Amino acid sequence: MLRSLNEIASFQLLGIDEEIGRCKDFLFDDQSWVIRDMLVDTNKWLPGGQKVLINLRSG
Repeated sequence: MLRSLNEIASFQLLGIDEEIGRCKDFLFDDQSWVIRDMLVDTNKWLPGGQKVLINLRSG
């Protein structure tokens, strides 16, 4: 299924009991056209508004 990155950016990432951040940006592979990494703003969860890069590659 194809989705717009504008639609996905700002999605909430939820932990067991609360929101831990929001999607801010993506890194993608321009040869296979898949999202490889997601940048998450953890302002509400980690002190100082840290940004975390989450690897989305399987295998």
